[in-house]
Amino acid sequence: MRLLRSVIVLISFIWLSVSAQAAGEPPRFDGIYGGFVGGYGFIDDASIGVNAGPAAKFDLHGPLAGLTGGWNWKHEGWLLGIEADGQALGMQDTVTNCVGGCNVTADIDGLVTARGRVGYLFGDDQQIAAYATGGLALVWLGVRNNPLGVSTEWTEVTYAVGGGIEGYLFGTDWMSTKLEYLYVGLDAKRNALVNTADTGRYRFDGMHLIRWGLNIHFN
Repeated sequence: MRLLRSVIVLISFIWLSVSAQAAGEPPRFDGIYGGFVGGYGFIDDASIGVNAGPAAKFDLHGPLAGLTGGWNWKHEGWLLGIEADGQALGMQDTVTNCVGGCNVTADIDGLVTARGRVGYLFGDDQQIAAYATGGLALVWLGVRNNPLGVSTEWTEVTYAVGGGIEGYLFGTDWMSTKLEYLYVGLDAKRNALVNTADTGRYRFDGMHLIRWGLNIHFN
């Protein structure tokens, strides 16, 4: 009987100690999360060149929206994590005055990234993280010739790097918002018909993304 009482007292003591520690330090930035991302993006340079003529420039920019998910681990004020996301992009432009009389449209309509995150936690109860991120990126591109109805689509594999800041909302330990910048090292080149006789040389360089996100944490 005494042994049973001792075990009960010991279990109660351990439970109270763990509860007190959890109450003193909310489980922020620790565990699995998922959410939404939205924002805007643009390309440094996108063009088409036909024969020996000068290249015509595409003006590619537009909104983005998608889903994200990841896992966080924190230790002594530092954040380590992995994150993946997929989003639709609304970047499209048509060139109607390029050499050869072509009328072609270029678009970038999808992006997937898988990245690591390293950051530092600060603020009351470590509810804010400033972080750097980097990893793999897949970009979906397409070009089409309007008179011919010929289209070419392909996927580029490259890298993404950036950084941001994320903080928990309204004193919660389950909802956070973030603002981040990503640079996607796009360096895509592709040949495709622009009319019955000429092949266009397409080029896409450098993608910049400004993204806002809302995450739900499953601690």
